[in-house]
Amino acid sequence: MEGNVEIGEGALVEPFCTVGPDVVIGRGSVIRSGARIYPRVSIGEESVIGANAVIGSEGFGFVRDEAGNKTRIPHLGGIIIGSHVEIGALSVVQYGTISPAGGKCSSTNAGMACALREIFSDCRNPPP
Repeated sequence: MEGNVEIGEGALVEPFCTVGPDVVIGRGSVIRSGARIYPRVSIGEESVIGANAVIGSEGFGFVRDEAGNKTRIPHLGGIIIGSHVEIGALSVVQYGTISPAGGKCSSTNAGMACALREIFSDCRNPPP
């Protein structure tokens, strides 16, 4: 675990996990073995992140420059996972483009009481 990590009461982070800075893991949540939680991720209460899941990888955003060439957009946003959410093993949830608290499509947000099953990939901002 790297600096500025907040782990709620009763939360469990199993062995071989990586938890980056500026991460909040809510009360009673479980991070299964081998999961990677990168910076700027907030996980609500009583949520489960499956084994070897990756939360906070770089998204696939591109724009075209004046010459028509594709240019990568930096993904500086974060990820907000609500309470009572289950993200399955080997799933990948990618950063939003701008900010976790910003407007529509600027962050990746899994609301309350939902489940994303195994090998799910949430690709933000697909190429044009």
